[in-house]
Order: sequence, then structure tokens, then C-alpha cells
Amino acid sequence: SPLSLHAALPISGPAVAGMEGGVGPDEGHQNLGSDIKRVDKEVKGIRDRAKKQRRRDHLVGDKRDQYSRRENLRVTGVPFHQGENTNRIMVGIACDLGVTITEADISVSHRSGKRVGDNPIPILCKFVRRDVKNQILANKMRARNIKRDPYDGRLVKIYVDEDLTSMRARVCKKLRQDRVPHYTRDGKVYIASADSESQFKVHDTPEDWESLEWLDSVKIDVGVYPQD
Repeated sequence: SPLSLHAALPISGPAVAGMEGGVGPDEGHQNLGSDIKRVDKEVKGIRDRAKKQRRRDHLVGDKRDQYSRRENLRVTGVPFHQGENTNRIMVGIACDLGVTITEADISVSHRSGKRVGDNPIPILCKFVRRDVKNQILANKMRARNIKRDPYDGRLVKIYVDEDLTSMRARVCKKLRQDRVPHYTRDGKVYIASADSESQFKVHDTPEDWESLEWLDSVKIDVGVYPQD
């Protein structure tokens, strides 16, 4: 008679026990799936930490950039004239604002930025002392009384503002569009609280900007966060 399978291929008890204790196909798939999920979670954690660090580095750089502008003012709407002396122009504008300065109070001034449409390129002025800048800035609203260019009489609209980083300028632009009360001082952006428009929260440090209650997509759009 033909031999049985066990008779033809004798297998010891321990070997059988080992086979019975092995991993079956279904269990192997489950283990593999668990490993993949674990690795995906670890990779996501690494990416999230890297993204957070990129954002923090970006904000640290912005604060450093803004600090370097602490003695600066940016004046827009001043018509360009060939051979102009921007230091003298700034002395004249300060006088119109009720602040007496001389060219010795100015470290350097020049046109800086992009020309938009027919608008002249803004004048960037760095003062020797911050208190001089602050005196002029305190009277900035008087610039609306400057109606005409003293050289040729053309109508003008002069604006005097702090020299903000691109990110902070874009934040202020959005706040104006959304009609959110805000103001700037020494490069810091003060934004009215959602609960009370009489209370303002300062935004200057990386932690300040991270706590700003805007969607990440909005923060990326205005430059608070870099593109992911």
C-alpha cells in the first residue's frame, strides 16, 4: 500500500511546533501594514519639525531685518526731478511737518523700491538718530497738507511711513483691506484684539507671529510664513 505523507516525510515534534507557531500570511500583512504606518508617522513628524524650524528661521530673519531699519522712514508720492538732492527734499518735507532738521541729521537718503504705474519711486531716508525719525513720524498726518510740488506746482499726495520689511508691509496691507485697526511703532505691528478694538497686541517676535490667529494659508500668502 502507498506510504502516508507522514511516513514518507517524517517531521519531528519540535519542527511541527515551529511551523505551527510561525507567522501566517494574514498576520504578516498586518505586521507590514503596522510598520508602514509607523514609518509614515515618523516621516510626517520629521517633516513637521523641519517645516516649523523653517518658519521660525524665516521669522527670526524678518525680525533681524526690521531691526536694521529702525532709523529709517519711507516717503512716497514725491515727484522725481533730474539732479535732485533727496537729503534737501527730506529737510523740506520735515519742515512742512513742523519738524526742524538739517542735512546733518540724515545719514543717507535715496530712491528705493519699484515704480508702480505713474507713481514715483519712494524715498528711503536713514536718520542719524532714532528720535529724529520719531519726531517726523509723530507728525506724519500733516503730510496731507502738502498739496503741490514746490518745484513745478503739480498736485501731490505725500505719505510718510516707517520702513517695514516686505512681510510686515503686506500684513499691514491686509489689515487695511480687512479694516482691522492697527498701527506700527519702531517696526512692531500693533493689531486690535478681536474682543476689543481698544486693546492692541504687539507682533514683532517669532512667537508673536506664530500666535497670530490667521490660517496658515493666509500667513503664507502675506509672507508671515515661507512657501512650504
